[in-house]
Amino acid sequence: MQAMTSVCISGGGLAGLATALLLAKDGHEVTVVERDAAPPSRDPEAAWQSWERRAVPQFRQTHGFLARARHILRSELPHVWTRLLEAGVAEHSMAINPPPTVTDRSARPGDDELNYVCGRRSTVEAVLHHAADDDPRIEILSGLAASGLVTKGDGTVPRVTGLATEAGPLEADLTVDCGGRRSAVPVWIEQAGGCRPCEQAAGYGIAYWTQWFRLRPGAELPVLLGRPPVEIGPIEVLRMPADNGWFSITVVAVATDTRFRVLADQDRLMRFLSALDLTADWVDPEIAEPVGGILPMFKLIDTRRRLVVDGQPCATGLVAVGDSVGASNPSLARGTAFALMQAQGLRDLLREDANAATVTERHHCHMEEHFEPWWQATIATDHAHLNRMRAAADGSSVVPDPGWVFTHAAHHDPDLWRLALRVGGVLELPQSIVARDGVLDQVAEVLTRVGPPSISDIDVEALLAA
Repeated sequence: MQAMTSVCISGGGLAGLATALLLAKDGHEVTVVERDAAPPSRDPEAAWQSWERRAVPQFRQTHGFLARARHILRSELPHVWTRLLEAGVAEHSMAINPPPTVTDRSARPGDDELNYVCGRRSTVEAVLHHAADDDPRIEILSGLAASGLVTKGDGTVPRVTGLATEAGPLEADLTVDCGGRRSAVPVWIEQAGGCRPCEQAAGYGIAYWTQWFRLRPGAELPVLLGRPPVEIGPIEVLRMPADNGWFSITVVAVATDTRFRVLADQDRLMRFLSALDLTADWVDPEIAEPVGGILPMFKLIDTRRRLVVDGQPCATGLVAVGDSVGASNPSLARGTAFALMQAQGLRDLLREDANAATVTERHHCHMEEHFEPWWQATIATDHAHLNRMRAAADGSSVVPDPGWVFTHAAHHDPDLWRLALRVGGVLELPQSIVARDGVLDQVAEVLTRVGPPSISDIDVEALLAA
């Protein structure tokens, strides 16, 4: 492996820290520039209470860490995985806790590969931050804002050689944009004389209301059956266990369905959750108590950004990882898995060839081959889900899409359930699953027994009036 002299990362969130840890492990010297302060201590409760992350608006929202993220952490960064467990982060097996409609609940070889990680983002990110801070090859410059790119050359394709900051320039062989969906890097490229990156953005049209809870002393969380998000007519409800006795419940609705705006009131939300069969046991006052107020989230946007336009890099010596590449509906919880797989891909590209002059184009090709199929599958899932929620809200009909049909069948068959978890965990693309011998025949057999999928019927007015 030809090691680079230096790598500079803009953004010290999950994507930036994971990239730093993977590259440092391979011998690269890494500097992370993060405008927010470092976590106050190694105590998870201190991180939750007082760590201000203004650069991450969704910092205290519900987060999920899927099987793909778990696999990369365990295999590539075992010391970080150990620290996560020591901090109270846990695992949950969806394979042996399928929905009630799957009667065979016996364990099978390979089930642990499908586990996901339960933890508050503040806990997980703090662990990654301290692990990176303890690595002698990584320097984290917290509380320092990047203000632009350091570049060379006077042509139409600037060569990026680092980051401009409030404290002066930071030179590097490779610069990595981990600044998220609101990254300023596209503007900085234009300011340096380069072509603006290709950006696609579309509003997703949903709204979130999240309430956090903490288990009472001696109480146990009800067993989570099925996936954390459950579609119920015009809403989706997420029950998400976290670390150290914490969990969250999130209600998702179409943003234009104004009936649900009353859920911004904590008393109304609690009565709503108490009246809903899916969550009644979770919000039992003898089991858990709500902590803090309602955390709303609106104006969600799907974004996709490319640093190569019409075969020409907008700048060389620059790549992007995480939401700077693509950001989608958070309820699928794919963001961290995508960031980790992109960071792993970048690490592998640098193992093959650490030439900064070509890495932008090679990384773009890698993203088109390995990330773009996941992005397209995610967007298709998002839009089909949104169409069902809208149909349930206005009483219109909706044609079952293939993904919905497969998921419906998986909720009635243990084998299909595990295949669905492979897709949901970002382990295997849906087109790869359905191409397996006998899978479509198995789906058809299940549908003859249980019928086609349909939108759940719930009495919204009664629940909202509870």
